[in-house]
Amino acid sequence: MNTLFGWPVIHAFRWSAATGKSVSFQPEIAILPERRSVGVYRFEQALGLNEQDQLAIETYLATIPPRIRGTIATLADRQWEVLVWAARGGLAAEDLLVSNPMIAFALANLAEVLPTKQSGRTVETQQRLLPSRKQREILERLDFEPTERVRRILRKVMPGSINLATLVLLRDQLRKPAVSERLAHVPAIGPQVLAMIDNGTFDYVTLAALEAFACADARSEDHHMATLVENAARIWCSELVSRARTPCGDPLAQAARKTDFPPAPFLGTEAIVPILYRGQLLEEACEQNNCVFDYAPQVARGKIAIYRVLFPERCTLSLKLRQGHWTVDQLKGWRNREPGADVAQVVAQWLETRSREARLIG
Repeated sequence: MNTLFGWPVIHAFRWSAATGKSVSFQPEIAILPERRSVGVYRFEQALGLNEQDQLAIETYLATIPPRIRGTIATLADRQWEVLVWAARGGLAAEDLLVSNPMIAFALANLAEVLPTKQSGRTVETQQRLLPSRKQREILERLDFEPTERVRRILRKVMPGSINLATLVLLRDQLRKPAVSERLAHVPAIGPQVLAMIDNGTFDYVTLAALEAFACADARSEDHHMATLVENAARIWCSELVSRARTPCGDPLAQAARKTDFPPAPFLGTEAIVPILYRGQLLEEACEQNNCVFDYAPQVARGKIAIYRVLFPERCTLSLKLRQGHWTVDQLKGWRNREPGADVAQVVAQWLETRSREARLIG
């Protein structure tokens, strides 16, 4: 007989006939996505379970808060470890798990990912205390670059790709400015993008093709390797064939291939990122639910420049060239909502600094 205690008590016991006692054990539970059946939510039938065991597991899983259960169901690896960590960590751990599953996964497996130089606190103590800290502070403890850019990149890792191998790969690669710069502009990080980082082709594919890979990852509901390889080959080969077959002297063909915008008038920061490609502009319009993509022709002519404002509040910024000077044209939040005064102040200070630097260089 097996016994599972309800949330937040994470203990499982099984009866041992040899000792005549109940002993603690780690159950092999795969939390699967929920499905609607006969007006109620039930869990998909896990393979190898009889009806009685399935009912017991469903009853147990029903005690877990829905947003924790739903997030863990998307993880392909080490679900039990993450579940135990979330139960012990309280509300702070729950919030971190939902907002940035990759960082939460790393904390839940801290003993495996902790740098060699450890603090005097035990792993269990750090797992309990760290979720209450800022995410960049947690990244530093995990030996990542403690920047807002890295935090946002890790948030893009698709749940099905979250595992220890991905964690180690990204921790090593994100120390390279070129890698973090390119990953900052993709909409999602899934199997194909990770495979390119791992096999060394990531540095050679154009940003336009990289975004195509990322979008294919984000749209893919079937992560079977054969499907991924087929998609990757199609995207990669179509770009190589296009380059090989298009005459370099054909102005119309060159114009058709030209998707990049002119260089941004000012360098960005971790908080204010320039949009340099049409694909990024379309992504911004979708994310922010606005019509910024309508400005693509003006951006292409160098009359307007568009930036993503990432914090202190997510906004879309447009600069307009007036009488030889770049000034703020519009600064809007999601669905063109007016942002807070702190965002306007950050943008104004950034623009003043960059304009002054440009005058000194000029």
